[in-house]
Amino acid sequence: MKPLIYIIKKSVKNSLLELKRKPAKLIGYIIVLALLSLTLIFNGNNSSKQKILDPALYNTIVGIIMLLFTAPDLYSSINNGANFFRGADINLIFTSPASPQKILVYGFIKQIYTSFIAVFFILFQGPTLYRFDNIKSYGVIVVVFGLFIMLIFNSILKILLYSIASKNDKTKFFLKTTFKILGTVLVIGYFIELYITKSPGKAIISLLNNSVFSYIPVYGWVRAIIMSSMNGINTIFFVYIALIIASSALCIYIINSFELDYYEDVLASTELKETAISATRRGEKAFIQTGKKPRVRKVQYTKKGEFASAIFWRQILEYKKTGFAFINIGSVMYGVIAITAGLYSPLKDLRMILGGMIYLQLIFTFASKWQNDLSNPYIYMLPDHAFKKVIYATTVDNFKNLIDGTIVFVITGILFKSTTLLILLNILAFVSIGSLFIYGGILTRRILGSGNNIIFTALIRMLILILIITPGIVLFTALYNIAGMFISYLAFIAYNILFSSLIIFLGKGVFENIEL
Repeated sequence: MKPLIYIIKKSVKNSLLELKRKPAKLIGYIIVLALLSLTLIFNGNNSSKQKILDPALYNTIVGIIMLLFTAPDLYSSINNGANFFRGADINLIFTSPASPQKILVYGFIKQIYTSFIAVFFILFQGPTLYRFDNIKSYGVIVVVFGLFIMLIFNSILKILLYSIASKNDKTKFFLKTTFKILGTVLVIGYFIELYITKSPGKAIISLLNNSVFSYIPVYGWVRAIIMSSMNGINTIFFVYIALIIASSALCIYIINSFELDYYEDVLASTELKETAISATRRGEKAFIQTGKKPRVRKVQYTKKGEFASAIFWRQILEYKKTGFAFINIGSVMYGVIAITAGLYSPLKDLRMILGGMIYLQLIFTFASKWQNDLSNPYIYMLPDHAFKKVIYATTVDNFKNLIDGTIVFVITGILFKSTTLLILLNILAFVSIGSLFIYGGILTRRILGSGNNIIFTALIRMLILILIITPGIVLFTALYNIAGMFISYLAFIAYNILFSSLIIFLGKGVFENIEL
């Protein structure tokens, strides 16, 4: 076991040495952690808590998060197994004389670290949770702990499911059919509740608060543990922890006692994981379940552009291959969201839609086209100025934001019976904040680099982007109440354009130096 522990120590040491080599990255981490600490400290001293969080709503949110964290992963594991290891582990550790049990322990240790990083962002929800008077002082810690042990158990269960499913096709078919039946039952239950309540939100709350979910092993236990952040810690809290530990031990015992060859099981999934990670760093939309890129179609095209402008025309060609001009699956999704919000939103206010779209943009900005270009060495060899490369590499992303923003705000504006001026202002605000996200992403790439730990780097990048856009949102809110709608929107748009221009000059170095 000592050689495996040495590898872990060496990996940690190399990560720290990388921070010494890239001090800008260290400064970014320190600033983010300092802001998190200050937020939690100031929140702990806040005595103005008067709101009460509806237990049914809280239980629903917890249930949705748990389903999103577990169900897709478990279903995909039937075909692809778990993802404890990386490509270097396959080449180095799997060929070592270490026993399978020790290698599995090594994988668990790495998974514990990855799971902790995955739930680390929950700490940033502390201020939101602590605004409610019925959330305990230790509530966020309980939530993080509950999600952490759930992810650990989920990883163990993924190896077990794939190991059993890989023995014969009948078992795999049975497991997949079981998942599909459970998913169908869940969807049917939702529509039954929707028919009764006549409200999509109330239907989800009623469905996920059904007592049946409490009796599901592990899922029901973890949900009860997380709900202790509101209900308080009691004896049953520790009983459920013991049951989860016992269940994990039982799964590990089955993996070992039946001598399941998990080496073979994880080889394929690790290869897919490496493919997906590489695609994520390039800004491509590869899926961890399959490791495949989206399907493309053949198109006729004429070679256009030279030097930096060639980047723009290449991106145009890629959109033609994956959609109809700039209309792709993302645009369809935005259209569905717009129609749903327009029909069912209790507040007929385009500001609420703009806020929701900004949140979605923050998430989807990690798949921008410019990231894919940075993975190709030719962009550094183009005999053109870095500023031009930045502009041409991001023009398509900005235009895509214009298309998506027009789809969303025209649909919701018509359904809300808003004025043409208000619709136009929201479209421009959406495009301008999208530009700030795009160029802010370039700046964070300049500060943090591509990053070996994708989850942690993405978390820090998201926090830096939030810091960049927060002043503009505060300015918009303040002016809306003081100077009115028109002035507040113009100030918000001007802020986004001004800081986008500034950030271009601060971050353009990533298009000049391949080391950044």
